Amino acid sequence: MNELNVGGTKLTNLSKKVNLKEPIDTKNLRMDKEDDSFPLAYAVYFPLDSTPDSMWETCLEQGFSVAKINFGKRVSVIGNNLVVITALEDVGEKMIEHLKKIIDDVNQCVEEQNKTIIEKEKMIQARKKKEEEAKQKARDALKS
Repeated sequence: MNELNVGGTKLTNLSKKVNLKEPIDTKNLRMDKEDDSFPLAYAVYFPLDSTPDSMWETCLEQGFSVAKINFGKRVSVIGNNLVVITALEDVGEKMIEHLKKIIDDVNQCVEEQNKTIIEKEKMIQARKKKEEEAKQKARDALKS
């Protein structure tokens, strides 16, 4: 998670972007025979440049359900790997480009979520400042 200081408050619940670890060599990807999800199903592990947090994974789940990937039955995160359940014949440049597009969409979702968190914190800080100013004004009025 990233950390940002907004109005004296450290925001530590910001998510960071994650990408496929480059270069991607499809010959060296980990490929495990999957259960009988469908004939010839394999779990293919695409290394990521870092381990995603829960916000990133939530954005992936939302984006994946919208994306309707046609080459994979499931996509999940295990550690710092994006795992696609797919047929081995579908693993290639087309899949990698599609995954990059999905990851770009997920990172955009993360960025939007971070902006929302920052804006909410700014609103809270502005409200606290106004409340403190009002309290100070009341105190000053009592002193007069």
